[in-house]
Amino acid sequence: MTITDRTAISLLLKRKLPEMACAHSVCEWSNNNSFANNNHGFQFLFVGTYRAVLGLYSGNKGPAHTSEIDIASMIFTEMGPFLTVHNIEKLLPIIVQTVCMMLAAYLLAILSVFCGAQDFVVAGAVFNNSTALPLLLVRGLVKSGALDTILPDEGAQLIIKRANAYTLCFSVLHTFLRFSVGPYMMHKTRRASIIRRNSMIQAGMSENLPLLGSPKSDTFSYKAKAVFKAVKHRLGAALNPAVIASLVALLVGITPPLHYLIFDFGPVARSVTAAVSDMGDLYAALQLFALGSQLVAPPERHVSKISLLVLCTIRYCAIPVISMSAVYFLRSNYPDLWHRDPLLDFMLMILPVGPSAVSLAAVAELAGATSHEISVIARVLLVIYIFTPAIAPSVVFALYLTGRLYS
Repeated sequence: MTITDRTAISLLLKRKLPEMACAHSVCEWSNNNSFANNNHGFQFLFVGTYRAVLGLYSGNKGPAHTSEIDIASMIFTEMGPFLTVHNIEKLLPIIVQTVCMMLAAYLLAILSVFCGAQDFVVAGAVFNNSTALPLLLVRGLVKSGALDTILPDEGAQLIIKRANAYTLCFSVLHTFLRFSVGPYMMHKTRRASIIRRNSMIQAGMSENLPLLGSPKSDTFSYKAKAVFKAVKHRLGAALNPAVIASLVALLVGITPPLHYLIFDFGPVARSVTAAVSDMGDLYAALQLFALGSQLVAPPERHVSKISLLVLCTIRYCAIPVISMSAVYFLRSNYPDLWHRDPLLDFMLMILPVGPSAVSLAAVAELAGATSHEISVIARVLLVIYIFTPAIAPSVVFALYLTGRLYS
């Protein structure tokens, strides 16, 4: 087959596949007589067309923009339905505990980087698996009867439902902080961040200000313009698609009419919201696929053993000790500081425990990491997930401490 033949076939597929997909979606819609039962094919075509019209997708930069928009879709559909005023007030202890534990992990990781660990340890230590692992853990404990020691009179379904609410609150806050603060933690220390920001500001000012000695260089307008450009640059770096999606989800969540329109109103929820949700689910699967492919790439930057040791120590030893000690101390000395609930106390102890988040590679991608750096992160995640059974002693001890608190 010649190059001309391959080009012709490629052009034919590019032109005909969208038409075939569109026709397939319309036929399904006609046969089922329901817009909600056509596997959202038409919604995907609509969203894809809209992204192309807005210039968000092109042949040269399509994958990067697709990744960013799919991250935003995942965050919006995960956070939006849960971020209501009632849930925020009810689950305030988890919000406070999440921020405090992430700060403690950050301080430990910063100390380790200064002592020779690699920079990715910071983000890996701060952001743990906040959804899948806690949910699977609670369901396993319910089926085995281990939670009967602290919740003897509650049914399994009720326990799982409450645990899901606690876990989702933790996950929502974790997701927001992971994609907003995480890129600044990735591959940099605080000193490197300050030096880079200062150099960028100075470079921007030097490019736009006249030479020394010019009377215009001291005018208020030129100084104001330089400050404006510096602020604009910082805001542009901070407001990545994930942060924008989080802020929009918060706005929709705390505004009852918008919350109802987007997540509860049938026509919108079954069409646009469902399509956005499917794009978010697709990103999660593609992220694992990309991580797997990165494991095959030849390593050009080796992972130091001290970095892996530090990361495993923080995630499997230091964080569990700090978390359980803090909850036990506060509940013992201030029993009415928050709502008395054995399951809540147990979840407060174990939610920060566990391996690093799989989406660490997505954080690195938002931070502008190279493919070689993402390959290193993939190998780190593989190793640290091998040691996931190391959370078992923490779970057993958390059950013991919770039982003592309510005995």
